[in-house]
Amino acid sequence: MKKWIKRLFTANNSSTKSKIGPTRFTGPPADNSHLATELTQSIALFLTLAQRYVINCPSLNPAYFKSEIHKIIGEYHDSLTASSEARLRERSNKLITGQWDRESEYLEDKEKELRLIIEMITSEIKSDDAECRTFSDQMSESLAELQEVVEVEDIRQIRQRMTKVLDQVSSHLARRTAQDEKRISSLTEQVSILQSRLELTGTEDRIDPLTSLHNRSAFDDRLNAEVGLSRRLNKPLSLVIVDIDQFALTNQTYGDLIGDEVLVELSNQLFKEFFHKTDYITRFDGDAFAVILCQTPVETAIKGTENLCRVLGKTTLATSIGDVTITISAGVAELTESESAEEFKERVSGMQLEALSDGGNRVVTVKQEMDEEEVA
Repeated sequence: MKKWIKRLFTANNSSTKSKIGPTRFTGPPADNSHLATELTQSIALFLTLAQRYVINCPSLNPAYFKSEIHKIIGEYHDSLTASSEARLRERSNKLITGQWDRESEYLEDKEKELRLIIEMITSEIKSDDAECRTFSDQMSESLAELQEVVEVEDIRQIRQRMTKVLDQVSSHLARRTAQDEKRISSLTEQVSILQSRLELTGTEDRIDPLTSLHNRSAFDDRLNAEVGLSRRLNKPLSLVIVDIDQFALTNQTYGDLIGDEVLVELSNQLFKEFFHKTDYITRFDGDAFAVILCQTPVETAIKGTENLCRVLGKTTLATSIGDVTITISAGVAELTESESAEEFKERVSGMQLEALSDGGNRVVTVKQEMDEEEVA
């Protein structure tokens, strides 16, 4: 169905008749206006189907896609001129092609991630099998020694050798228990990571209803999983937390409904600056947003955040009462070897609060902190 819809809006009317797609609309015929009405209704129906078949994954910003398609549907009517219809068709083509190309890349990346994690689990299990064989061999050797001990006639030698062998057995068992506990903990963590990556579509309890992004609960689970995966793969993990400066004043000035529109527009700007197949964008808390940049060095995260800060400082966000100007405060950092997911989150939150306390419209990064310490 997706391929058919895509071909409908990308068909070249100068091509051969074998290509699928209606002839370009040239306005309603004088005596057949009902045909024009039926045509626009059919196109609107296909656009509605395009909305329905989009992957409902917050990481792909389906809310924006559906909203833009809804606007196009609203503009289709039986009095369209040829130039107006061509413009709408071009917009539809750009939206549908762009969204489905991103979906294809996203699914490809998901497949690679899942294969990688499954390979890690498989390797862990194979390693466990090898350790089991080693443990079995060690225990067999110790038991063989015990059998030899009882053949000794001197009771003192029996006691001494029995004590030595039993100490060996206890040592084998202790090591095996420690290895089992570590292995079970490791496998549990990897299965948890795999489960988090299987979330191809969002459930209502994990999606923010206003922005259609992942919510705080989904963020916490994903950050824990990504910290574990980052350490296993020895890959960088960066985190960005963004907050709107003086958002309470925005609500007081324009009203809560306009404030909600600002949040939605800012979420769209986040996708423009940060979207990558592995980026995880969430509504962190109130007017704050967080972006988990998987396998991404802090330099890349800083560049995206500074671009966002610069863009917002020079442009306005469109709302139902007109354009609104906002600025942001942000913290950016990369996971260190020693910190937990909670410590990582708190550190970046502290950077964001520091940017806000310094007047806002600023990005605080770990590099800036290091520079300040050197100056001190």
